[in-house]
Amino acid sequence: MFLIDRSGPSGSRHWDQRRLKIFQDRMKRYGFEEQSAVLFGGRVADGNFKRLEGHGASTERILNWLEEADAVWNLCNALEPALHKLSRRSALLDADPGMLQIPAMNLELNIEQYDVFFTTGTKINDEDCKIPRLNLEWVPFVQPVYLPDWEVDQKVSKSSPITSVTQWNWPAEFWLEGKCYSDSKRDAYLAYLGLPKRTGSAFRLAANIDPQDDTGDADLLTANGWHLVHLCKHPVRAACQGQAARAVPRQHLWRRFKVVI
Repeated sequence: MFLIDRSGPSGSRHWDQRRLKIFQDRMKRYGFEEQSAVLFGGRVADGNFKRLEGHGASTERILNWLEEADAVWNLCNALEPALHKLSRRSALLDADPGMLQIPAMNLELNIEQYDVFFTTGTKINDEDCKIPRLNLEWVPFVQPVYLPDWEVDQKVSKSSPITSVTQWNWPAEFWLEGKCYSDSKRDAYLAYLGLPKRTGSAFRLAANIDPQDDTGDADLLTANGWHLVHLCKHPVRAACQGQAARAVPRQHLWRRFKVVI
């Protein structure tokens, strides 16, 4: 098995190098340094792979992994067709049900080119599920958690806070049958605004709500019992730099789309 992270430039070379180092350090920590690599660069549509940079392995070696693999497991369609089609068989792992299928109705995402279609949308085959199936046969699955690598703080008690780190707002909207579905984490959190008071539990959140934000979101969350930490434009960057290390679980510090072969 090989794990490939497909990543593109952010506009900041310094931040790109930091992301690469975080990924490589994480793979080394779990013993995957010889079985993982980053394929870095803009998306390829014409087969000109020379524009891609290999980190952790050469571009040529990564392409060989794809060509020799029994199958490519492509998470969230992150690996473009020019790459995943190098393998003999491919499987799509849809971890954002609806957010993939709705745009695929109007955009050329080429998801029909896979051999097998997995989704975390466990209701996708139910009659009352509105997620478009796109005339494809979807196989639902529940996202696994490998408990031996899920570190538990031995000091956790009933008074310990429930913590998370999140992107606060996304500009994307999805329209289906005349109804707008928001991609914003903000909308989802505000729907559960009263949860801390209703449960009596402590909720601690690191979110990229700008300290100068004039929407009133930060005050609204605080008034309803949410403890906000390290408000900034880039919560994950803050966490990676150690600013929010005590506020968020280590598992949340790096989330990238990955391809498992």
